[in-house]
Amino acid sequence: MSTAINQYIFYGLNLPYGILKKAFIKLYGESGEDMYEKLRDQHSDNGYKKEVCEHMGLTIISDGMNGKYEFLGKVYEKETDGHYISFFSMRMNNEKLNEMTIDVLVGLWGEILQEVLQVDKDNLKKELEKKCELCLLTHYH
Repeated sequence: MSTAINQYIFYGLNLPYGILKKAFIKLYGESGEDMYEKLRDQHSDNGYKKEVCEHMGLTIISDGMNGKYEFLGKVYEKETDGHYISFFSMRMNNEKLNEMTIDVLVGLWGEILQEVLQVDKDNLKKELEKKCELCLLTHYH
């Protein structure tokens, strides 16, 4: 079995694998699993394509191989096919981009993220501002 490697620069949430699905099931019962699968399919990146697969600016990257993480957020850079990110530059104080990502997270995933992060609606945005981070991910699939 061969392994492919992708690298991503992203801003968003690094969550335990499966936590989003569990939140959907807890909030919506049996239909929650189907709802999660549909949203995940819209947001999941295809590691074999050069372009980032995203829906409304957000991408999910799931560690289906080892079950360690599920990333939800904005991908800024992606390398595939054995190529690696050798340089990336972004102003760290670019709060406008971060704020836009958080606004989309709240708009599309608000109720689920309230459950995942265990916060109420009024505190969700503040919690996301604390939890979201700019990261380099080497993803094996």
